[in-house]
Amino acid sequence: MFFGGEPRSRSRQNRESIYMQVQLTEEQIQFGFYYYFPNRRNAIPRVTEVSEYAGEECLIINCTQLGTDYKSAKEKKRVLTEWCEFLVGNPKAFNVLKFGTRMPQELFDAVCHQQNLRDLEIKWGSYKDLSAIQNLKNLQLLYI
Repeated sequence: MFFGGEPRSRSRQNRESIYMQVQLTEEQIQFGFYYYFPNRRNAIPRVTEVSEYAGEECLIINCTQLGTDYKSAKEKKRVLTEWCEFLVGNPKAFNVLKFGTRMPQELFDAVCHQQNLRDLEIKWGSYKDLSAIQNLKNLQLLYI
């Protein structure tokens, strides 16, 4: 798997095939890969709880930093635990996952069970060990 620094043993052909995996659209070339289009804000569904998930392969999960709707730490922990259990128990559920709230270590480890994941975007998190990322064999885009 390729993440930043390049191992010396890779051949040029191997390196080129790694760089060629992500194809940019004309729009991405013109405006940038992460350009914000306000009219597309809801193109990927956003959820907080597992119960809101409706089988989508692409999802934005915001299951931490929960506001006043979740009054106790126990409720907040339940939401996080349910997502961790779902991600581990359903390893082929997602192709694209984006996290807009803090990602703790246990959530990161659970996400790394997703066998079909091609795109993983994490706004921010607190994790000491990223080694589980090696389990994401189909990952093409990683944003941390």
